[in-house]
Amino acid sequence: MKLALHKLTQWHHTESYNIALSGPMSPMSAAKDFVSKVFEKGDMVITGLFRIQGDGETTFTTWDNADIEPVQVDVICCILNFRHMAVFGEIGSRYMPIALILDGEAQFSELYTTYKWESAPTVQEIADVLSTINLAELKKQFEDYRWTVKAEQADDWMLDQPMESQLRILGERIPRDALMKWDAMSPQEKYKIYKQWTAK
Repeated sequence: MKLALHKLTQWHHTESYNIALSGPMSPMSAAKDFVSKVFEKGDMVITGLFRIQGDGETTFTTWDNADIEPVQVDVICCILNFRHMAVFGEIGSRYMPIALILDGEAQFSELYTTYKWESAPTVQEIADVLSTINLAELKKQFEDYRWTVKAEQADDWMLDQPMESQLRILGERIPRDALMKWDAMSPQEKYKIYKQWTAK
């Protein structure tokens, strides 16, 4: 059975430059609830969500609590702290733990392997599709976005400064030179200046 991953989340920021993960309400709520129950300490932060689906096939189906057709179980992979993964299925109001990856190979729950599925991938098929998730790349995407937001915050701050202040901050005499100097700076350089001049 060929499986595919569908990314459900993306990073966004508020008008006050706070960054948060956003995605469809139902999977996000289920993931937060599941993670809070599995990791009671609360030190696992969700940093991404993927849905695991069959590529052109119906999968993860069961006749439990079904009517005319088998029930399709929504299977979600949570990325935690950009390092770990937790996979679960949402069956009505219940959660089925499927797999955990904590700095190693995927550990599958006995419940998944013994459950009476109508159709379901093997543990190897799930492990194979999970192995395609590049955690380092996900973290880099977040870091790049974080610096983009910080640069936007610094840009907005600089635009609010009177021209005399801009010249003084950037050590220039001509507005055009100050603008060119600012535009040439990296997000890190812009944010460093912003922090220096707004420190209380």
